[in-house]
Amino acid sequence: MKRRGSGWTSWRTLFLTGMLIILAGISSAQAEPPTRLSPGDMLNGLFGSAMDLLSPSSAPIKVQAECSHELEQCWESQGMNKSNVGQVYDLCWHESKRCPKVCKDEYFKRRKSGMGAAASEPLFSGRRGEETSCVPGVDELTNPGAKVKVNDSAIRVTVTIAGQIVGTEVRAVPVDEQGREKKRTTSSPNYSKGNAYKTSFKPILLYLPAGKYRLQVLSADRFYHRDRAFPRQIELVTVQAGQTLEKVYAFGMGRLLVKAQNQDGKPLSATLELKRVNRTDFVVLQASLPLDRSLLAGKYKLVVREKKSRRLKTLEIEVKEGKVTTRSIIFDNKPIR
Repeated sequence: MKRRGSGWTSWRTLFLTGMLIILAGISSAQAEPPTRLSPGDMLNGLFGSAMDLLSPSSAPIKVQAECSHELEQCWESQGMNKSNVGQVYDLCWHESKRCPKVCKDEYFKRRKSGMGAAASEPLFSGRRGEETSCVPGVDELTNPGAKVKVNDSAIRVTVTIAGQIVGTEVRAVPVDEQGREKKRTTSSPNYSKGNAYKTSFKPILLYLPAGKYRLQVLSADRFYHRDRAFPRQIELVTVQAGQTLEKVYAFGMGRLLVKAQNQDGKPLSATLELKRVNRTDFVVLQASLPLDRSLLAGKYKLVVREKKSRRLKTLEIEVKEGKVTTRSIIFDNKPIR
């Protein structure tokens, strides 16, 4: 009988070891609802475990990445939107197959304590937003020889429109002294938080280490209510150790009245496209004339098109806080391109 080579023995050992790891994982997850694994899932788990043995230092990183990818695919397949975000987050965490049980337990523990769905995500952040991960081994790789330090400094961001706090999204990216973004670490040094899905809006508090950051503040309504979406705010800030840096962005409101008419003063049927002067690729509003609308104070570009012809006119206007801005668009008998 022909003897099998040492290569066969090695692969057989890896195969059996992988099977033991899978069986141990099934045993430890008995508290979870039973799930049906496809042949592809079983092979992926088997050979994935074997490959992790070949490169043990990358195993925690791989688990973190696979869990994150699985959740994102679930969000997309469930059609997550503004109204169902909490339900979809809970469902995807409950049904996940590649996320460690310790991460599932931490997520639902945070949810039970009253935290929002997005804020409860434990893969890349601790309860206070510090740079940690629920995946065993990740913090040890990214912070060798020590546990991740709990952050004692923060940035608090408040955005108001007409004096009322509104929903917003905040991101703080660590940068060097020249303002260049630092290399991204495994457990993500980019600190972000939003309050778009809250019933009542409050200032956003980001816990982070002392240092220099590129602070980005976006309107949570830029996809839903564009006429109330404030321009993106970007600036470099420095946070001192133990400091809570306060940043307030206040936007006023004005009123815009626009109508279209011919030279005789008779009204014309026309449409309007409104853009911000400093960002003409972003359409704030599309509407039929006449228009009577409250808008954020600022400078806008108007494109007015008559419906019955190819004539159009463009102009720039400024909507001032607490003021009414009125424009009458007059078309003559000549096409204007």
